[in-house]
Amino acid sequence: PRRTARARKINAMETTWVHDLYDELLIDLFLDQRPTDETDAFCTFIQAELGGRRLLDQGCGVGTIAIPLAARGLSVVGVDLIASYTDEAQRRANAAGVGEAATFLAADAASFVAEDCDGAYTVGTCIGHGDDHQTRAIFAAAAKSLRPGGRYLVEFLGAPGILRRFERQQILRGTSRHGPVTLLRTSELDLPRGLLHKTWTWLLPGGEERVRKSAIRLYFPHELVERLQDAGFGVDAVFGDLTKRPLGVDDLRCLILAKKAD
Repeated sequence: PRRTARARKINAMETTWVHDLYDELLIDLFLDQRPTDETDAFCTFIQAELGGRRLLDQGCGVGTIAIPLAARGLSVVGVDLIASYTDEAQRRANAAGVGEAATFLAADAASFVAEDCDGAYTVGTCIGHGDDHQTRAIFAAAAKSLRPGGRYLVEFLGAPGILRRFERQQILRGTSRHGPVTLLRTSELDLPRGLLHKTWTWLLPGGEERVRKSAIRLYFPHELVERLQDAGFGVDAVFGDLTKRPLGVDDLRCLILAKKAD
């Protein structure tokens, strides 16, 4: 009982940053800045590799991938912790004329289960926000949502590449709904716990400054494979990018294709 209580406390400490970090600035400078050709490539990859007609998007954000998939004729259920994001995703889906095909809900992907999905995917950092139980629960929820034989795509940080090409500080500039902004992002590694800590300092017009903190868990590919297998998946392949190039030590992202047992 003591270990359980402590684990829950650690999880709560590590996930309190999520609602603070994911705001309109993240939408403007990151989610809405994904190149169109990259989004198209992701949609093509998902459509080809997952198959079927009904998909689950875990950590859907503002519908960056789900809405284009719905425009291709698929039915997508998107789930995200941030209610303002799912509200915006539904607004965008309705504006694009695919509101009936793309449904977005504010819920925890670790406990949300859809019905009769042919495929599921998580792209970005839906996993890794809390303790290891959170990641395992997200994989288990995907398995429960899929029909037998359903396929699952996990796209996450490539830990070997992150460590090999580690950058302690980055300066990014862009334009948000507030006007020109500068982001100073400082990273620190907590290797004993397998965590990547970041401090996000936003410099907004008029001298306003916003400081946010985050902590994401770094998984080596074999650790994700083991957790997928524990959730009832067989792992088909591990790639370094959408071209299906084998994962290398310099890759900053990792793609894993898995299949639920028949």
